[in-house]
Amino acid sequence: MNVRITSLKVFVDLAETGSFSETASHHGISQPAVSQQIGGLEAEFSAPLVERSRRRFRLTPAGEALLLTAKQVLADLDGLKNRIANLKHSYSGVMLMSTTAHLGIEWLPKLQTALQTDYPHLSLEATYRPASRVYADVVGNVADFALVTCPVKDDRYETVILAEEPFILVTSAKPGRARVELDLKKTPFVAYSADTHTSSLVQQKLQELDYHTAPILHFDHPESVLRALQATHGFTYLPLESVKEALASGELIELFPTHKKTVRQISAVFLKQRMDQPLLQAFRRFLEDFSRQQPGNLHPMPGIAENQREERELSAA
Repeated sequence: MNVRITSLKVFVDLAETGSFSETASHHGISQPAVSQQIGGLEAEFSAPLVERSRRRFRLTPAGEALLLTAKQVLADLDGLKNRIANLKHSYSGVMLMSTTAHLGIEWLPKLQTALQTDYPHLSLEATYRPASRVYADVVGNVADFALVTCPVKDDRYETVILAEEPFILVTSAKPGRARVELDLKKTPFVAYSADTHTSSLVQQKLQELDYHTAPILHFDHPESVLRALQATHGFTYLPLESVKEALASGELIELFPTHKKTVRQISAVFLKQRMDQPLLQAFRRFLEDFSRQQPGNLHPMPGIAENQREERELSAA
């Protein structure tokens, strides 16, 4: 059976008002669209629901039976929505996050603000670790989840991608320099080496450009990289968000702007064997909702495809 919730709402309104025009106005659709919704229900139940031959609106016996059930279904759904909304206020406690310093500084305030809106009695605390330690914290139950870049593929974990961060290749602007004239093999490279996964991603892209020289400097933070670029007139890969202002002011030049952008995924990683805990399930749902609100996500998010499909079906209903 493929009965849509919207069709049931239209049918109940039509039964109560007895007017196609009033029902259409209430739902912001046309009268033919109301007829189409009713026709869809009649096709689903293989029975006429409205006596169309009479001048006065009237339900058929099948329509009367559906009306009683439809009202109950819609009332049950409203009650369910209220119960789910109230659940958010019943969750309390502290979620422990293991992450690197550069990710925590950027993402902890965003997550805390959103969490207080949705789950006011649930708080978030972060422990800053080297990138090589955060997965071990999750496996060892030291942390409830890890916030990582470029998540690894491992059957032990469930992953929610919070954002997809484009990286671009940039160089410092100096008199007479044009992007088409820059020879990467003769230009110093300043590395943004916030973690090993990001470094590996950048090195892979540089090799695709046939550039294999080791970086002259390493920094953990984009601001430090930008200052080094000004001093060395070198080039680097940096997150697009961190260089927007410098590009707009002309301090930086984007190299190979027509090339496909490199993308770094920012993800929350949970240990699968602990995901039967209601608090972790609720927090994961929060992160999934949070991720959908982040601009610029380029691809479907692994690990939540089933939830997305269910949501599309409910939205269509």
